[in-house]
Amino acid sequence: MITLQKKVGSALFYPAILLGLTTAVVIFLLTVVVPTFSQMYQDFDAQLPYPTQLLLALTDLVRSQILIIIPALLIGLFGLWQWRRTQAGRLFLDHLVLRLPLVGQAMHQFSLATFCRTLGTVLAGGMPMVPALQIASGSVQNHGAQEQLERAIPAVTGGASVAAALEGARAAPPLVLEMVGVGERTGALEEMLHHVADFIEEELDYRLSAMATLIEPLIMVVMGLVVAGIVIAMYLPIFHLSSAVR
Repeated sequence: MITLQKKVGSALFYPAILLGLTTAVVIFLLTVVVPTFSQMYQDFDAQLPYPTQLLLALTDLVRSQILIIIPALLIGLFGLWQWRRTQAGRLFLDHLVLRLPLVGQAMHQFSLATFCRTLGTVLAGGMPMVPALQIASGSVQNHGAQEQLERAIPAVTGGASVAAALEGARAAPPLVLEMVGVGERTGALEEMLHHVADFIEEELDYRLSAMATLIEPLIMVVMGLVVAGIVIAMYLPIFHLSSAVR
């Protein structure tokens, strides 16, 4: 499980670096490069194309309000971090993560793998089913997924099988439910739960690799489009002047 956590971190690390670089490049262009062109166009005293006017207005706004924008962003991030530490904030953000495309499904799988491996381990140690389910669901880091898994506990307390309880809580996909059901019927639930965890982790490993393959070029394309848009907006007046001279 620790290895899987490291893979999740590695899959998100490079895209985070790319996003940071993109933000730094855009800020540099808006605060250093664009103002140089702005002064030159003011000397020309010519009518500028609308994209250039929009970019210059954005640059003026950023430069004039930079001493407000940066502290506001830092205060906002600090407030979000503090709110994330509260129970309500943690629950809201965890539910939000589960709804995100790609990332949400990966988090569901990671939570289910953690649950199955922990449940198999504590059951193998001789713990009764209901306390084992409580411990296994409590080991899940995402509180949204944890709540979903905990909804299966009352059904098991009432005499339902683990597979049926998970199905009623909609906490696992059909293949996982079938494997858990087979483990219960054959009396090898603990071993089957470890097999389920292995299966989910292998599938999640493949999903993370696919996500990294998709996200990295996507960020590069977006970064290129943003930078190219700024450069084109700055050179449009020059193209217009060249056409007028000809």
